[in-house]
Amino acid sequence: MGGVKGCGQLSTIQHGSFTIESCGSPYEQIAKRSNASCIPDESYAFSSIVRYRCEKYYELQGPEFRRCAEDGEWTGPTPFCKPVCGKKASQIQLSAGGNITEIGEWPWQAAIYDMKQEDVICGGALIREEWVLTAAHCVVVDGSIRTRHPEEIFVYLGKHYRSDIKKDEHVQIRQVQ
Repeated sequence: MGGVKGCGQLSTIQHGSFTIESCGSPYEQIAKRSNASCIPDESYAFSSIVRYRCEKYYELQGPEFRRCAEDGEWTGPTPFCKPVCGKKASQIQLSAGGNITEIGEWPWQAAIYDMKQEDVICGGALIREEWVLTAAHCVVVDGSIRTRHPEEIFVYLGKHYRSDIKKDEHVQIRQVQ
């Protein structure tokens, strides 16, 4: 091993985390040792294994497990968490015909709100962090080809109840720019 004491510290990944699954050889389970014993002298012990996971609405890109190799390097590339758009966290029967859905079940759905009408006028879908796709007729004035003023339109994300009487816990509201 030529002076190499183990693998260096791992940085956290955005929208995810890692846990120590085992440390040392022969794959001694963490339950038998403390986390501190896996990281003597601020280096992970050889053969330590870490497992990466992502938060809800994100999927892991790269290896789920990495091992501290004898050359003092972690195996495989550093994984990252990629947002999942257009996929539900759990695939169940689609809601149609007015069936009730769980709060947060359709996180990419957007409500297009008209300030003058004081009501939701259309739906949309979050396709990028700052982009919502909606139908063209939602952003024009009364069927004309004139577009509405951006300050007249707000986008609601995370809104579960159409009525403002019932409060939604995790609503984000953005004015169109």
